[in-house]
Amino acid sequence: MDPFSTTASAFAVVQLSERILKLCREYATGVNDATSDIGRLYSEVTALHEVLKRVHDLEGQDATNQSALDTLAIPIAECTSQLVDIQTRLDPTHQTMNQQRMRALKWPFKRKDVNDFIARLERHKTTINMALNADQR
Repeated sequence: MDPFSTTASAFAVVQLSERILKLCREYATGVNDATSDIGRLYSEVTALHEVLKRVHDLEGQDATNQSALDTLAIPIAECTSQLVDIQTRLDPTHQTMNQQRMRALKWPFKRKDVNDFIARLERHKTTINMALNADQR
């Protein structure tokens, strides 16, 4: 795989996770009926975001990290798909919601949905983290 496509993908996923974190913060201040689910999803996306930043940081290093980046191409693509799904459900218009609009909305996930998203994100985070740690050895 082209090294630039992997790092571009990592950068895009970092940005996507940042948008989801922003949307979760907006929901947390504007919606009262799902604060624990919002907090759990926020925590998992935050942890994933930190791992993804480590992947993105590898792009600026030498070619010895290329094998780790190549290994991560599929997990990052799957993770991106999952995050896009979450973002789409949080903000179908992909535009920033103002507070008044946010109050009119309801948290778009059921507890089962949040549990499923968290489990999948945790798997992606673990896979990516393991690949990063294995490459450092």
